[in-house]
Amino acid sequence: MVSMSTFVPANKGRRKGACGRQFCMYSVYDNKTDFPIVIDATAEECAKVLNRTVASFYCLVSRVLKGEIKRYTVLRRFADEEDT
Repeated sequence: MVSMSTFVPANKGRRKGACGRQFCMYSVYDNKTDFPIVIDATAEECAKVLNRTVASFYCLVSRVLKGEIKRYTVLRRFADEEDT
């Protein structure tokens, strides 16, 4: 049995689609200035630009999508590995 403290998802934010391997790309916008901070980047790249850890970035995305954080707008899209 795996303890929950050491559990790491096997796909690490990626999912396998019917047409091949897919992963999530993010676009982050600042609502105060309406300028994009990051466009079409992976979670790791977005976290680096926002000076956060990857886990903290995923938390930010979750809270923005729930409407708890109004400062940022986060758009997600799934891209095929061949698109990059």
